[in-house]
Amino acid sequence: MARSQTKTLPVIPLARGTILLPGVAQRIPVTAARPDIPALLANVYTRAASAAPNERIDSVPIACVPVSSPFVGPNGQLLIQDADQMDESLIKEVDPGTARKSDLYNYGVAARITGIEGRGTAEFALRVEGFARVRVEKVTQERPHFEAKVKYFHDE
Repeated sequence: MARSQTKTLPVIPLARGTILLPGVAQRIPVTAARPDIPALLANVYTRAASAAPNERIDSVPIACVPVSSPFVGPNGQLLIQDADQMDESLIKEVDPGTARKSDLYNYGVAARITGIEGRGTAEFALRVEGFARVRVEKVTQERPHFEAKVKYFHDE
């Protein structure tokens, strides 16, 4: 494994069951109930503009981190041996738009925003492409959007 680096990145919490992998492009649907995404996009545009006058938003990395699961801990360890025996009513469904830092996994993927698709309604979608695995070292901001100090892990 190559040398790793640490950076502070804006973070998009991904809905349960959604993951992004390095080298994979993915569409992330965004509803009007996600006030964190417009705030994150404003931050990304500001960072891009401060780097250079005509800098593109795909030059600013973000981190895509899944929300946690009741079956797996934040570091990926299995918490429940037989999920079929668990009472479904005890499972807390985490909304990515209102997630807290305790709701996030400790691992995710650094990505670039490659596009924004509008639908003519209050909903839109982000197109992102993952490029490196990251570990969340410390969440530095929760609102209006997440930011975290992450450590990159580049595969050889």
